[in-house]
Amino acid sequence: MVYLKTEQILLPRQVYIGDRAEIRCTFESDSAGIRNGVAEKGAMELSKDCFAGELASLEYDIKKITIESGNYNQYTLVVTLNAWHTGKIQLPDYDIGFALNCEAETYMVKFLPVEIVSITETQSISTIRDMHAPLLLPGTTYKLYGAIIFLVLFIILLVRLIIKRHKVSFFFRNRLLMWRYNKNKKQTFRALMKIKQNTKMPDNEVSMSLQNIMRSYLEFRFDYPFTKKVSSEILKSFYEATNNMISQKKVPACIDITGVFIRTDYVRYSNEVSFESGEKEQLISRLLNAIEILETEEVTIPEEEESNA
Repeated sequence: MVYLKTEQILLPRQVYIGDRAEIRCTFESDSAGIRNGVAEKGAMELSKDCFAGELASLEYDIKKITIESGNYNQYTLVVTLNAWHTGKIQLPDYDIGFALNCEAETYMVKFLPVEIVSITETQSISTIRDMHAPLLLPGTTYKLYGAIIFLVLFIILLVRLIIKRHKVSFFFRNRLLMWRYNKNKKQTFRALMKIKQNTKMPDNEVSMSLQNIMRSYLEFRFDYPFTKKVSSEILKSFYEATNNMISQKKVPACIDITGVFIRTDYVRYSNEVSFESGEKEQLISRLLNAIEILETEEVTIPEEEESNA
């Protein structure tokens, strides 16, 4: 049996009850068994059953035992434990040779006593201190007050939204309606430009396509059955769709659209009539301009919606 010459340190240097501590014992050995055992795995965990004596489980609790290799032939045995008793605690000797399965070699590590101190003794506390309010971490106060202010503002906003829910609802419905109008306008523009660029489509088919595109646009835009109206009823339908409240700025656009319908009717149903040179492009430009005029002004709000809002 060989007792290894060790240098022992305790981390941390001052250990209180319940603290986790490390007893580090550094030693040198030229044993091939230790060198081969540690070299296989480097730092490795050892068994708790290799102590030469019985462990005092009421005083401490061994968590793990490891051995680490350092410089040539230098090793460190680390015992990690929790202390449950004040005063000196003494660990029994540890057989490293048995732990590393070194045949016919017994290498023992002898531990020095470890002092476990009491926080009441080190700080000379003899009575129970008065209770204090919990301390906040630096900067926590600002975060706490900021969260309270944000919560108050959120509650105020929520109450205002509940009180004015009809106006808020009308606002979002109106935004959605405007978005749908804009989408309808873009789709109509693309359809008209496609016809404008098509040079092979017969004039009667062009006339029919222009009317179908405009009827669909107007029906969606005014929520009125323009698709069921003949060309002679288009202008009258504008006034009916708006309850005779159509803006004076929009009247010329309505007349222009009606004029295109009448002209395309003539080309559509006559076998001998076709568009003059450049007339198709001119008619489409008139329709695009008329749509722009219809879309520029604000949407007229029905009286029913105003009263509900």
